[in-house]
Amino acid sequence: MEYFINNIKTSVINTIPFSYLEINNILDNNTYKQLSTELNNLNKNDFNINYLEQNTRELIYITDSPKKNEKQFTTLTNNYYKLQNGKLKDFIDFILNNEDNIYNILKSKINTLRDTKKEERYLYIVLCRDHTNYYIKPHPDMPENIFTCLFYCPLTDNLKTSGLNLYEETGNNNIPIRYKTEDNTRNVYGNWDKLSIPLKKVKTIDFIRNNFIAFAPNQFTWHSVELNKNTEESRNSIQIFFMRKQT
Repeated sequence: MEYFINNIKTSVINTIPFSYLEINNILDNNTYKQLSTELNNLNKNDFNINYLEQNTRELIYITDSPKKNEKQFTTLTNNYYKLQNGKLKDFIDFILNNEDNIYNILKSKINTLRDTKKEERYLYIVLCRDHTNYYIKPHPDMPENIFTCLFYCPLTDNLKTSGLNLYEETGNNNIPIRYKTEDNTRNVYGNWDKLSIPLKKVKTIDFIRNNFIAFAPNQFTWHSVELNKNTEESRNSIQIFFMRKQT
């Protein structure tokens, strides 16, 4: 799994339309093949699954957000203990055991206004299986989110076109002053589909095997997920979020 760390360390930052990492073949091929097969074959009857977007998305939460009075921030769910030994569990354990190291490497690569002390952040890990007709409209991610990491884990590249769209804002956007952010400008979070901000799609990152994307969300990191038209395969991924604890 050190291969994963080294690939992030040596990666090159992309800056258009915002700063992000895209790393092809983040894991060695044998590890990836086993991990992606295990993720695809998880029996949904064995896990507590959240269904979203008209049941086109299955989410298996491996960690959970801490309660206000909890001192242990990255808390494991029952789903974690239901995972069988294998490459998928090995990968999740590696992320959990290397949380600080990965965070610091990402911070050295991508600038964030939301850097916070270890005791004020936690790790949010979700296993995702997206089915036919799943998509997400453009959004910038939540203000508690320090880093978003998306690890694409499909069995094949048949879902290549169901990737991640990246946008830039266009025109003169007069956002009401009541929408304020941590950098004292505005807040689009939770209001993005109401503000009608004009956007231009700049790039689509392909949804392909063993692809890893990371960025530091802010008010301008607009992204969406392209419609999944495939009826044969699910759009499988592991989402890893470094989060600030809500006060």
